[in-house]
Amino acid sequence: MKNLSSIAGLTALTIALAGCKTGIEDAPALSVQPGNSEVVISDPPEPPKESYQESNVNQTLNNVSVAPDAFAQVIGSFDNAVTTLDAGWVASGAFANPSSEASWAFLPDNQATNETEPTAFVGLHGVSTCEINENAQGCDGPTGTLLSPFFKVEVARPYARLLMSGGNPEGSNDVGLRVLDESGNEITRLNPGNCAGAWNKSNDDWQTIDLTAYAGKFVQVELFDNEEAGCGFIAFDHLHMSAFDSLVTDYSETNVDQTLLNVSVSNDSFEQVIGSFDDALAMLDSGWSATGAFASPASATSWAFLPDNNMTGETPVAGVVGLHAASTCEINENEAGCDAPTGTLTSPLFLVNEARPILNILLSGGNPEGSNNVGMKILAADGSEIASYNPGTCGDAFIKGDHNWVSHDLTDYIGQNVRVEIYDNEEAGCGFVAFEHLHMSSTAGPANDYKESNPDQSVANVTVADDSFTQVIASFDNPSAMIASGWQATGDFVPAEGTSAWTFLPDNHSGDNGEKNAQVIGLSAGSTCEINDNASGCDAPTGTLTSPQFVVNAERPYLNVNLGGGDAGKAVGLKVLNANGEEIAVTQPQTCNQAWLGAGGVVDTNWHTLDLSDYIDQSVQVQLFDNESGGCGFLAFDHIHMSATQLAQ
Repeated sequence: MKNLSSIAGLTALTIALAGCKTGIEDAPALSVQPGNSEVVISDPPEPPKESYQESNVNQTLNNVSVAPDAFAQVIGSFDNAVTTLDAGWVASGAFANPSSEASWAFLPDNQATNETEPTAFVGLHGVSTCEINENAQGCDGPTGTLLSPFFKVEVARPYARLLMSGGNPEGSNDVGLRVLDESGNEITRLNPGNCAGAWNKSNDDWQTIDLTAYAGKFVQVELFDNEEAGCGFIAFDHLHMSAFDSLVTDYSETNVDQTLLNVSVSNDSFEQVIGSFDDALAMLDSGWSATGAFASPASATSWAFLPDNNMTGETPVAGVVGLHAASTCEINENEAGCDAPTGTLTSPLFLVNEARPILNILLSGGNPEGSNNVGMKILAADGSEIASYNPGTCGDAFIKGDHNWVSHDLTDYIGQNVRVEIYDNEEAGCGFVAFEHLHMSSTAGPANDYKESNPDQSVANVTVADDSFTQVIASFDNPSAMIASGWQATGDFVPAEGTSAWTFLPDNHSGDNGEKNAQVIGLSAGSTCEINDNASGCDAPTGTLTSPQFVVNAERPYLNVNLGGGDAGKAVGLKVLNANGEEIAVTQPQTCNQAWLGAGGVVDTNWHTLDLSDYIDQSVQVQLFDNESGGCGFLAFDHIHMSATQLAQ
């Protein structure tokens, strides 16, 4: 402090200085000390040199929850009054000269186990001027301030958060917190105005100050109690910087309806449900946010089927968990039609738990041959994209079954908060998204063990194993039934109305036409050479046909399929995909003379076998593909099954 002996001296100094300055500068603060003529000029705050934060903070929680980063940058734990001041905090009034480390604390946190009005605090203690210094001055009498050292507002953590209550909004309410910039100027202040809060009691006492505009700059926080009248107290605890502007807990819905229709679930599918989509209004009230067609739902069922008309009748075809599933094809009672509605639906932040790191959702819609701009995104807490999924299933305007399950492994994000955004940004053909039962699980969806039931066991011109009909993945006898059971077709594999789809014409190579050597297991075999009644010729048709997921069993680890067609370097064949859609095996025929299985009189040379022993107990899919429209650009196929026997010669 600089002391001047008299007012006259101050005037002379001011005049002298005025003659030397050409610019406008902030004058130092002046104050006159009572009882003498001395004027005091306060030095400006020292410029900050480094960012302050506490270390080794006690992380005990009492009747309160915290965000995942609540201990990353703690400015004040207030657990030890003496060491807090030693570390650089500046105190006045009742906060000054604490006699013990617990001088600022409750007496001594004596409400911690009070079931009616419990104490909420983080670490060892919370602070209250109502009970400061062992209540030496009563509840309202104590006043004073507590000023932090400078700390830096980090871009990653721009929100100041603390538990705080006290004050009287109907009185002067001169208790609270203010934030100061590097020059000591007040940026903002917060007065809690909660007279019932002589101590902090619950998560409702969390307060937030948005300092995003000061990212990269140094600030100080001053807690103050300047009120001696009624409600003249302040309670506070755990001042820290956070990435979150509100309390983040392990969000999930409660009391979710567990009814199942045409879908199966895993054992823990109801332990952490992020979105049931049963009640649009309740979900938005609980923290989901919506835009476009999802926004402002008129009723609980605004996002649902119309009126779940695929859930009724003798043979309901919809797949539903709980009361409803959602689809933008029929959103808001189909007022805008099937493709036109667009919008987003975004979940609250939720925690990825070690016990349940897999995200599962029933999802369909979109067009893989168009923009396919519908689906789901998984976002980190800062909004960056972790993963996205576009279902590309134009045939499924509503959820139909287990083949619509989509899973994503978030093991790398255990202990972190994420959110999910469901979106429909497509107004053209197949511009819809259907979705249901978003949840976290220990497994990737249900253990789907798909197989055909009661396949025809007729055999012509080919040898099969004893167990070739035990686990049939595809007989190809009934294209419509296969699509309805979850097979997904693209390109020319999509059955054209009024045709025999991918079967022979009509299996004319096994009829009485002088050429009865076609290899057929069951009623039919398939060939892209004659697909959709040969509408595009033999080589031109292309596309894919993908199975539902099935489990590789230890007793049947070999996948057998009868394949023909193609040639060296021709992109036709069969792939095996894991649960994440990644290729784990492939086989490609090179028999250009096999436009249909058995052409040329060959027997038993068309079997292909893939050993899936490395994938026992895992879910996989098979995908037939014909991506070749030039010479030998066709694929003949029949009877995909799992077996204990390798049928390939």
